[in-house]
Amino acid sequence: MKNIPNSHIFKEPEGYFDTLPKKVIDRRKTQIRQVYIFRAAIAAILLVGLSFMFLLQQPWVNEADYQVYDPDIEDEVELYISSEIWQAEDVLLLSDDPNEILDKMIEIEYVAYMSEPDPMDDDFWF
Repeated sequence: MKNIPNSHIFKEPEGYFDTLPKKVIDRRKTQIRQVYIFRAAIAAILLVGLSFMFLLQQPWVNEADYQVYDPDIEDEVELYISSEIWQAEDVLLLSDDPNEILDKMIEIEYVAYMSEPDPMDDDFWF
């Protein structure tokens, strides 16, 4: 230590202490800005995470829950069709499988047609 001269060891640049307070304040503002951005990012992540957790906790509805058979519904559909509120095409559009309904209708009409006596078979024509 005795070998080091007592002269001014550290030399600061000219005007260093004049601009030092401004540099410190600018650095502090940058740090404050970074804290606000960090807090906003944390809030956004929490919001997205909580909403995702909320959606996961919602009970999922199965299609089977909606497919409850109501025996009166056929009567209601017949009432709407007979009162001309609905047309048969409207009912077919509401169905999941309209071909199945059409097949049933054709089968009912065919059985009714086959059970009627044929007017051509009468003895009247001979």
